[in-house]
Formats: sequence, C-alpha cells, structure tokens
Amino acid sequence: MFVVGGESLIDLISEPVGSDGMSPSASNRSRRSTSMSSPPLPCTPSRSRDRVRITMRVIVSASASKVNPCSTDHPRTMNAEIPRHTAYEALTTANQPGVRNNPARTTSGAYMDQATLRGQATMQASLATGIPEGMHEYLLYLPLYNGVSSVHIGVNPDAVLAAPPERPETTRRPVLFWGTSITQGGCASRPGMAYPAIVGRMMDRPTINLGFSGNGQMEPEMAAFIAEIDAEVFVLDCCPNLGPEEIAARTEPVVRTLRDAHPDTPIVLMENIIYQKGYFLPAARESYEAKNAELKAAYERLVAAGVTNLHYIPCDTLLGDDAEATVDGTHATDLGFLRMAQAITPVLNSLARK
Repeated sequence: MFVVGGESLIDLISEPVGSDGMSPSASNRSRRSTSMSSPPLPCTPSRSRDRVRITMRVIVSASASKVNPCSTDHPRTMNAEIPRHTAYEALTTANQPGVRNNPARTTSGAYMDQATLRGQATMQASLATGIPEGMHEYLLYLPLYNGVSSVHIGVNPDAVLAAPPERPETTRRPVLFWGTSITQGGCASRPGMAYPAIVGRMMDRPTINLGFSGNGQMEPEMAAFIAEIDAEVFVLDCCPNLGPEEIAARTEPVVRTLRDAHPDTPIVLMENIIYQKGYFLPAARESYEAKNAELKAAYERLVAAGVTNLHYIPCDTLLGDDAEATVDGTHATDLGFLRMAQAITPVLNSLARK
C-alpha cells in the first residue's frame, strides 16, 4: 500500500523485461519511476470503504511458471484501488501472443493504457483523470497465479510517493487463509476478487492468502511454517484437496501445532464447498459430504479434548443454492467469491480484536 500526493495518475507500464530486470524503455522514461522490490502479499485490504478497483500494468518476468487457465490476470496485470469518484474501470487484454502494451499520453496530460493485438485494432482506455490535489491512498493486488519480479510505479514529476499511515495496533495482525485453488482465487476475474481479498476489505484488515492450487493438503511441515506467523485468526480451508481419510488423519495434528504456538489465537475450520453438480449427481454429493463428516468429527474430538477458541464454518452458506456461483461446479465466479466472503466475514469479525 502506498500514498500518492499531487495531481497525478498511477501508470504501471507493461513491457518485456531484459536480463537486468528492467524494461527496454525504463531508463529513458521522462516520468519518474519508483521501483518496489519484494512487493507485498496479494491480499491486503484498503482502509477506505469508498473505493473501486482499476486494472493497471506491472513490469514482470516474461515467463510464468504457472498460469491460471480460467482467470483474466496474466503476467502483466495487477489491480489498484483509487477513490470512487476519480476512477474508471480500465480495459484489460487477454494473455495471448502478439499483445504489446505501451503507455501513451494525450494532449490533455492524461495517461492512456493501450494494447495492440496482432491483426487487430489498438484498444485504449483512460485509467484515471481529474484526480484532485492532495494525498490519496492506493492499494495494489498482485496477480493470483503469476510471479512478479518487479513493480514500477510511474507518477508525474511533482507527485509525492510515500508509505501510508500505520494501522491501529488492534488491526495490524493479518487474517491468514490456508487452502486450495478456491482460496487462491482460481477463476476470479481479477486479483482483488479472491474471497480472502474481499474479506480483508470487509474487515478492513490485512490478509495473507496461502491458497495453493491443488496443494492445500494440511501437511505438518506447512503447519509448522504457518505457526511462525503472528496472525489474528487462522482459517483452514483445505478440504477440497483432501480425501476423507486424509482429513481425518491431518486435521487434529495441524490444529494442535497451531494451538501449541498460539494458545489464544482463534482457529477456524471451513467445510468443503457444496459441489454444484452434487445437486443432481449422487457421487459428487457423497464426495463432499464424506469430507465434511470427517472434518466435523475431528472438530468435535478437538473440542472434547479441551482445545479452545476453535470455530467451524459449514458449507451450506458459502456459495448459495442456485448453482450460479461457480465456473465449473467447483471454482467460484466473482459472485461465488462474494457470497463466500459474506458468509465468512461475520464469523471472523466476531473473533478478531476490535
């Protein structure tokens, strides 16, 4: 998160990156560019309710080790937030060969983002115009599935770039989510629409998204690593990547690892979502029901054994019952992620410090 002062426009520029980590035109750019190494984790909420999201560009590595096939984010896309009355929703371009993104400045001084696709016309969209003078707080969400090697923020020469004011002590610790591709944000239309990001904005708190596509498996090694983090709440959402037997075997050791390291921190267990095809295919319904039965049994054993501040979120409120909330019956659309956030946030608000 950062603050920009002055009548300026954030313009994150997407170009191929050379061996030195810089784009070919970075050193020749007339506007000042500030590089941020070690960008923040992707799901950190803003502190303003009156915000909208606009897509901007980043300089990143030309290759990505893993690409989410159902997301529109690509190695050159990230999100930012600016005040609602000064923002426009920017156009994004698909991750396909021949895409070339370049900044262009109009005669009025507003920066435009343009993308030329091979054999197609150039598309342009104004990122933001008419930003009033004064300091404004912005929030960037990094891509969900693509690694970022560097971030360059271009601002007008007379603008000021600074860190935001520190959060109140009671809201500094993050809510940590550990889970699967659903947690990671698979099939969200943009990084800020993964449900942990939405929860963070609703709670006005930082969040850490440790969703691993296909690999949210409650391993003891990962539990030991997570136990090193001073979180406000731990949320475990790993059931979709585990079978019933694995849930039965791993849930209790993981919870005990976290509880030993953090005696008073709330721990939340989330049930497996209702697979949409489970409404008419018995095998799919039996799959998630068996997983949730084992999770509930482990929860009850832990409570009976005296583990305190352990909480449980059932699946029936996560996606709704109209089969409109997923892309493929499993991975959520933006609507599905919003519904998940609306179900989860009241629970977390009741547990977090005020």
